[in-house]
Amino acid sequence: MPPDHSTEYKTVRGLTRGLALLNVLNRLDGGASIAQLSTITLLHRTTVRRLLETLQDEGYVRRSPSDDSYQLTLKVRELSEGFRDEQWISAIAAPLLGKLLRKVVWPTDVSTLNVDAMVVRETTHRFSRLSFHRSMVGRRLPLLLTASGLTYLAFCPEHEREALISLLATRDEAEYRLAREPL
Repeated sequence: MPPDHSTEYKTVRGLTRGLALLNVLNRLDGGASIAQLSTITLLHRTTVRRLLETLQDEGYVRRSPSDDSYQLTLKVRELSEGFRDEQWISAIAAPLLGKLLRKVVWPTDVSTLNVDAMVVRETTHRFSRLSFHRSMVGRRLPLLLTASGLTYLAFCPEHEREALISLLATRDEAEYRLAREPL
């Protein structure tokens, strides 16, 4: 299940170059001039200027009137707001699950705790001929009614398990009934 990097579309060079400028500005704490950015990125100064003006029009960089350097603005932080740190799990798990699928045809998921449920981060469901459920990534699985949830509860620290069960016991839905039953 290696990621498929092939596509019928060509790379958008302007976007690639604009991202390169953002990356360089990110590494240079105090900002940089057009000449410096041109030297570092190996892009022509006119190209760098056009890209910077576009990024400035969009609000991602600002030009300092005192020294003509360009600096990142707070708006660049918006680019990472939708990123969830758990996404690194998929990048690592996908090739490993692909190897496992070649040996074990049964569908396999990697899931993590998200407040009160297990969330599927990566899966082989869409590739396993034994699966009827193709769309599993992002699906929330109940802690008390699934193997992944029960496994998590069995191996997490006791204080965390007690806190999770107490949280689930406050819910009225039938799936949380087990949390309300005395041991």
